[in-house]
Amino acid sequence: MNYARILVVIFGLTLLTLGCPTDDPADDDDAADDDTGDDDTGDDDDTGDDDDSAGDDDTTAVDNDGDGHDEDVDCNDNNADVYPGAPQLCDLVLDNDCDGVIDANELDSDGDGYTECEGDCDDTDPDIIGFVEVCGDEIDNDCDGEIDESCTATFDTGRDQNCGIAADASLFCWGRDNEGQATPPETGQWAQVSCGKFHSCAVKIDGTVECWGSNSAGQISAPAGQFASVTAGWHHSCGLKSDGSVECWGATNYGQDQPPNEVFVYIEAGHDFTCGMTNNFEIACWGSNTYGQCNAPAGNDWIQMTSGCFFACGIHSDLTAECWGYNGDGITNEPLDEFQYLYGGVVHACGLNTANQVVCWGRNNLGQCAPVQEPYVHISNGHDHSCGLKADGNFECWGANDKGQCDHP
Repeated sequence: MNYARILVVIFGLTLLTLGCPTDDPADDDDAADDDTGDDDTGDDDDTGDDDDSAGDDDTTAVDNDGDGHDEDVDCNDNNADVYPGAPQLCDLVLDNDCDGVIDANELDSDGDGYTECEGDCDDTDPDIIGFVEVCGDEIDNDCDGEIDESCTATFDTGRDQNCGIAADASLFCWGRDNEGQATPPETGQWAQVSCGKFHSCAVKIDGTVECWGSNSAGQISAPAGQFASVTAGWHHSCGLKSDGSVECWGATNYGQDQPPNEVFVYIEAGHDFTCGMTNNFEIACWGSNTYGQCNAPAGNDWIQMTSGCFFACGIHSDLTAECWGYNGDGITNEPLDEFQYLYGGVVHACGLNTANQVVCWGRNNLGQCAPVQEPYVHISNGHDHSCGLKADGNFECWGANDKGQCDHP
């Protein structure tokens, strides 16, 4: 249980109950005015009476924080977010509306370290924190009414390695392991995984991130904190937080660590750039723009997107695909079809259409665009190979296999 947070809340409530004043310079001004009044030479002096009136004017309507409410009615006149009738914020301490009560959604009722206003969708159950769905526990962890729905997409493909999450929420990887990118942590329960060039990252069920493999640019030095998802690029990584903000680490030579101030619902890293879809259904990108890969088409009708090596693609609300950036081997010449999911590789891309069939385009020198046609529920592309999770729960991989990247479990 977060005792520190509870003590702070209790202390804040005690202050409000006792009506403890703030250490406000205006209090000293009031005392000075009273002393001046005592020095008046006589009640019969009209000039003195006028001075008293002027002194009274000096003590009225002081609004220290500029929120439109003076200190006589504002329970904290040093914070513009606090005043009578103010909206209650998720700040865990402040009584924003001056009603003497900290709202229940700011208290951690189940002791799991998260409050309702922070995203805990069931604050009566410590096993539910509301950020990510956990595979295999038969609990609706994210309170969306579905159980284990994300478990059909719990694997990812990197340059030459692949990693997935098993039914018991453990990690497993296969393929190239020259930098340890296919040697995941042996313990822990995991909710989501992403593979980059020579490193991989995953989100634990408590929202923390752990990475493994090459750390040539600090790409596996994940920051502390809780994340809803993580994405691994070539030499950088980014995490999406539950409030829609993004934090990146690793290489910074192209501004890979400088995401725009947007609220994102999904992000995906490419070679040295990242793109994400915002809560307004727009696409925003940052990092290297050598081939125009960060020049996402305007519009707010996007429903899904993916980042390849030097290109990106997205799906419009009419289910058509559109790609931009590097066009080697015709990679941005997307086919005409109706798609529900896209995934970019190095110089090829694949999409899962509405018939649950895989459609690929771009470079096909090693068969990376020649999938076995069966119903799939998820796909992922690497350097020159691809893998898919079939409707029957089994993996299928195609393309290059010189490093065992297609030797799926």
